[in-house]
Amino acid sequence: MPSRDGHASGHWGNGPRGRISGGVLLAAALARTLEAESDRLSLWVPVLFACGILTYFGLPEEPRLLSAAALVMAAAGIYLAARGTGLGLVVGGAALALAAGFATARLHTEMARAPVLTKEMRGITVKGWVELYEPRDKSKAMITLRVIGLGELPPQETPYRVRVTLPAASAKVSTGEAVSLKATLRPPPEPIAPHGFDFGRTAWFDRLGATGYGTGTVETLAGAGVAPLGLRLWAAIDRLRSVVNARIRASLPGERGEIAAALITGERAGISEEDIRRCAIQACSTFCRSPA
Repeated sequence: MPSRDGHASGHWGNGPRGRISGGVLLAAALARTLEAESDRLSLWVPVLFACGILTYFGLPEEPRLLSAAALVMAAAGIYLAARGTGLGLVVGGAALALAAGFATARLHTEMARAPVLTKEMRGITVKGWVELYEPRDKSKAMITLRVIGLGELPPQETPYRVRVTLPAASAKVSTGEAVSLKATLRPPPEPIAPHGFDFGRTAWFDRLGATGYGTGTVETLAGAGVAPLGLRLWAAIDRLRSVVNARIRASLPGERGEIAAALITGERAGISEEDIRRCAIQACSTFCRSPA
């Protein structure tokens, strides 16, 4: 039979009161730690906000918008209920930052929602305004179109934006121009390996509903009306960039001019793959020789 002291020790150490005492000590230690870090607590707000975003993208399935709103309301309730104490204020604020990050990611996903092509379509007529013209090399170019019409698809199934690769000779277009062409389009591709780069996710937030290649020449689209204001502004910037590129190449002909244009305006069409590899090797060699 255990002694009175042993019985009392077992009762108070392992029973409910022992657990309560341990919880009080833990809360007191946490409060002291938070008090010591009080001047740096605000730095954790963006970290917790980012953790909420990562939690959203780590879920196996898409949560409902109502669930994100309920999470924010619950976190706000915790914050308001616990604001009377310093520890409760910190815990409530942390919950609110996490919930705000989660809800922001969900809201951004909803705001970017646009139709996505569900199957491959061959020889379809694409009509749209040129948003971006990207020369890839001397033989190929890529254009991004703000879609006006896509074959016989109804508006509710028509992607907001598509990207098409074409021969450079048949892709002489300018930003803001309304064009028409025949193309083969596919839905944005899924990751080719588990946990690999998800182009489909990137395309979703870019409102890019299809990618593919042109099967005909690009023609000017008559009767399209005036391009959206954003495209007109971007067209003016693109023309300025073309002028800057021309001045650079006139002053620095050859490889040096192409590299300068790429660094200043992002125009990389004149740089060959061999030059890119050579520059990468030189950069790595310089970094390895630099002192630690």
